[in-house]
Amino acid sequence: MSRSRQFEPHMLVTSRSLRDVSQEPRVLRDEQGDRTWTMVRHGVCIRSSDWTSLGTDDRHRAFVHACALMARSGPPLFSHYSAAAVWGIPVADPWPRKVHVLVRDSTRASRSGLVVRREDEECAYVERDGLRVTPPSRTVLDLTRDTGLLNGLVAADHAVRHGLCSRRELVAEVERVAPGTPGRSDCGHLVELVDPVSASPGESLSRGQMFLLRFPRPRLQVPHHDGQGLIGYVDFQWEGVVGEFDGASKYGTDFAQTPEEMQETLVREKVREDRLRATGTRVARWLWDDAFVGVGMARALHAQGVRQSPRRIWVEGVNVSA
Repeated sequence: MSRSRQFEPHMLVTSRSLRDVSQEPRVLRDEQGDRTWTMVRHGVCIRSSDWTSLGTDDRHRAFVHACALMARSGPPLFSHYSAAAVWGIPVADPWPRKVHVLVRDSTRASRSGLVVRREDEECAYVERDGLRVTPPSRTVLDLTRDTGLLNGLVAADHAVRHGLCSRRELVAEVERVAPGTPGRSDCGHLVELVDPVSASPGESLSRGQMFLLRFPRPRLQVPHHDGQGLIGYVDFQWEGVVGEFDGASKYGTDFAQTPEEMQETLVREKVREDRLRATGTRVARWLWDDAFVGVGMARALHAQGVRQSPRRIWVEGVNVSA
């Protein structure tokens, strides 16, 4: 299994620096006739061989760094999606073709072609890979407030699982949000639902949809055995039913599978499912798009007997001060 390359800031060069050594990035080609350089944004390039080896998360991280290189009014303070990309925090939504920054001056809190500016008096930040970014807990809460619970839960599970922040720090961030602020209720739900046991963005997205669609709360990563021994750990468990998220993120977005490796993965999953069913367990499976929209995942769960409740019963009373 081959690993995709990870973005590093030194991969970026400015078009001006290339022209200073008599290289025109837009026309330079290799021996095969392919472009040598790819424009990450206007004025900033990366070798095309490096660009093609990057996953979508690393490409957006490269875009954020490229925008920092071209900043004209001092080092930006990146927030929201941009800070998430720098921290390596995944999101459910596609990455935007803009960067998000915080500013103190309200006259600069506006949108332009590549930049979304938001006014913030505190503008607290830390440095990461040479950039100023909001701390992980603040980044997660900003995403939740502005883009919803699903994005927030994908980010929060990852951040807590990888030690970027703790649930206590998330709670502290929620308590800084004034009552009545748009998105605060989603933040309250987030700190109750965050669970580092969730093993992938797709599983976090699925669990967020289960909450919103009023399915019973599942147990996570439950081991199953048969006469041969351990079958494996299932993503979601209800009485007599398991739920399995299928998607590239389940196997790690850092890996690019060959067709042969993909076939081997499918065979392993088929054997695993057959063993589960042989124990009398019903299995529901769904893909990323099914979880992202919710309808396909709900249909898969209904088919195996998992029913929705009239109201959400996962969180009886959200207490962000707990």
